[in-house]
Amino acid sequence: MTQAAGEAVFKTAGATLRAFNRLEWALLAIGSVFCGIACVGIGQMLGIPREAHLNGSLLRGGAPLAGIVSAIVAILVSLVIGSLIASFVEREAGLFCCCLGLAALAVRCGPMRPVLQYAASPTAFLALATEAAILAVTLIAGWIGLQKVLARTLSRRDGVMHPAPKELADATLQQKCSTLGVQMLVMAVVEMIFIQTDAKAQAMAGVFVAAYLGSLAAYMFTPLAEGIWYWTGPLAVALIGYLAAYFSADGPSMSIGEMHGWAAALARATPLDYAGMGTTGALLGYWSSRRWANPPEEGEEAASG
Repeated sequence: MTQAAGEAVFKTAGATLRAFNRLEWALLAIGSVFCGIACVGIGQMLGIPREAHLNGSLLRGGAPLAGIVSAIVAILVSLVIGSLIASFVEREAGLFCCCLGLAALAVRCGPMRPVLQYAASPTAFLALATEAAILAVTLIAGWIGLQKVLARTLSRRDGVMHPAPKELADATLQQKCSTLGVQMLVMAVVEMIFIQTDAKAQAMAGVFVAAYLGSLAAYMFTPLAEGIWYWTGPLAVALIGYLAAYFSADGPSMSIGEMHGWAAALARATPLDYAGMGTTGALLGYWSSRRWANPPEEGEEAASG
């Protein structure tokens, strides 16, 4: 059974790699590097984090206003940079690059443990929930605004705008919300399995894999033409996880940076982990699902590969 699971993982990873040609991966990589430089650079300019690897939360790091301002500015700047470089790949390519840039900032800020150790009470989880909400609103508003400002640039590759086979271009609100619900449910379950500690690598990898699998499952459940119903799932899971942790928090455990209860795994990743690796994984799962459902023509694939 373990061998079969391993083979399935490698098969899925290989299929995802093959869904994009070398030029597309190169553009995504270049855009992500520039966005990472922008996010980390803007953070350093505003003194975020104050102590590298010890300030996992922007609102709990000693300079909440500077932290939120740096995140908002970094997101807006990175969205433009990523879109100008990688918009050829997919409609949300700028968002993908921007979120990988946020992941670089998340690495520099650090894990969840110091946040809890320095917290005086469970209200720290309310601050984390607020931070996740601010990041979600900024990403959504920034991305929607960018569509209007750079509409011609973002749509110059007509192929990425066409619905894949069986994709619902006129889905009802109920179908959209249920798709988001499936994404969130699968993501939460996978996180409970994979995120057993707040170690930075484990938290970020766990959020990425969970969001990726969540999008695959949600697209199988209902294939929508609008990616926003897939990539908003990670920050919604973060919000629910932090609120659940607030109601089940235990003071003595928090003093040593530990969390217990059914929602502990959801609260071990920081808001930046969710905004960065979570959104990136969700987008990659959504794009892969669309491309598997609508493979390129042989001639087009040969020309672009």
